[in-house]
Amino acid sequence: MGSDMITRITTISILFILLTSCSFENLHDAVEVDPSTYKPGAFELFLGENKPSKGFDVVATKDGNYVLVGETSQANGMASDLILIKIDDNGVELWDEPLIVGGAENETGRAIKESPNNFLVVTGEKSVNGDSKLYFVSAFSDGNLRSEHFKSNGSTSTGNDILPLSDGSYVFTGAINLCGQNSICDHLMFYSLDKEENINEVGDGYGSGINTSGNGLAESSNGGVLAVGNQFDNNSNSIDIYLAFQFASSFKDNFPITEILSEPGDQFARATIALNDNTYAVLGHSSNSSSGPSDLLLFRVDQDLKLTNTPVLIGGAGTERGNDIALTNDGDLIMVGETTSSGAGGSDVYLVKTDINGNIRWEKTFGTAFKDVGEAVVQTRDGGFLIVGHSQLTSDPQNVAIYVIKTDENGDLR
Repeated sequence: MGSDMITRITTISILFILLTSCSFENLHDAVEVDPSTYKPGAFELFLGENKPSKGFDVVATKDGNYVLVGETSQANGMASDLILIKIDDNGVELWDEPLIVGGAENETGRAIKESPNNFLVVTGEKSVNGDSKLYFVSAFSDGNLRSEHFKSNGSTSTGNDILPLSDGSYVFTGAINLCGQNSICDHLMFYSLDKEENINEVGDGYGSGINTSGNGLAESSNGGVLAVGNQFDNNSNSIDIYLAFQFASSFKDNFPITEILSEPGDQFARATIALNDNTYAVLGHSSNSSSGPSDLLLFRVDQDLKLTNTPVLIGGAGTERGNDIALTNDGDLIMVGETTSSGAGGSDVYLVKTDINGNIRWEKTFGTAFKDVGEAVVQTRDGGFLIVGHSQLTSDPQNVAIYVIKTDENGDLR
């Protein structure tokens, strides 16, 4: 498919920009947190307005601050909007109001990056007449909306990660249904958008067409771009890892390399990071069966998509899931997700530091008595770690806030 497919980006003619009248409230009181117990430079935020809100990604911006992206419910509770919040190293919100973008249906921001020209670029999904469409939003560094687009081909599509390239274009990955409504026919989607935000070359339809999706992207120093995701294996009735590789300089061609990694049970690849030797570390989770507990899964591949180490499983007696991975200043790996093996109860944010071979340096948990999930992690300027996710504040599963944690360099909050 790829360059043979004709598609377009439809610009939404009317932008519904819903701006709150004040910054999101920090709901410490809802979970009885004592901020005085935090280590110097560390903090914990529960951001919301007593309506469901979730954080899905964070980017460290060139000005030394951080922008979070996620979703927040509208006042009527019937739909969600995309939300951007900018904070500094002390957790103080820097914009007068969060940037909230949405219409009458659902919008969600899944991934955020900063472009070479300092714009914030976001991908996710937007509901259009009830169908999910891949969503692209760009914003100025001061929190004002710059542009909003959605991808119109395919009956449904989603954006799970976005990667700005050095030439000013962007690469997306996600999933697209090319078989029409009511069909289980998702394919991994991998395509680029030029610096004028016009479609350039398209690569859709990778994978079996049965619940195949791309979840993460990384670019190496030599321009190699890896997309990681999953594919359903109809023969074994399980989920396999699906990898796709292409050099950024040749997106006009179809992928020269794809690979399926299959083991008994379900295997998920959620995120990837390029290492200094032009290999990639891939994070996900693995279980022996579709109904059994899972462990964090970490492995490395080269640009031929061959394993360069024995995959490592990390976890306890409960369930662990890996959602994001980053390279630390000292050459180690930092990973975030969730765990039920230890912590305050329910599921807790799980933060793990390892060397590049998966040997554990330390592991930490954070959270409340209910469900807490870490979705993304970046290293901060002082060597600590900033985690973004979501936290269930009470026994009501709808009482969910954006959860932000900043630790010290050892992963400690208190």
